[in-house]
Amino acid sequence: MPREDMLHCIDIRTYGKNRKWVLGRVKPGDAVACVASREWKILALGEFTSELFLDDEPVFKSEGVFPFRVNFNAKLLPAQKQIEIKPIILEFSIVRSPSYWGAYFKASPTQITKGDWDMLNEAVFSSAGGSK
Repeated sequence: MPREDMLHCIDIRTYGKNRKWVLGRVKPGDAVACVASREWKILALGEFTSELFLDDEPVFKSEGVFPFRVNFNAKLLPAQKQIEIKPIILEFSIVRSPSYWGAYFKASPTQITKGDWDMLNEAVFSSAGGSK
């Protein structure tokens, strides 16, 4: 999702898709990393606050309704902590073929292991600026 759209989702605390199966496994308390797709930068970290629900109210910037939705709360990272995710993804245990790393994340949100989440957090919080 482009930066402008992701920032809007962070602001309204809702993420939507046109396909139920993509969001159907999300549970409240699951961690979320909000990524701007065109630049592949981590914009915010947080957690989901709801399970999947249906809503056809047009609230998103992109054209379309995206009726399958989940709520989340994420804190926008300072600019110096908005790091590129590609180098981190290449180290994730779910990525078996680095040449095709993008395929693993096309149907976001993508479930990753706790170890991969910890690696992502370490990379974000060890980047310029120091603490969480």
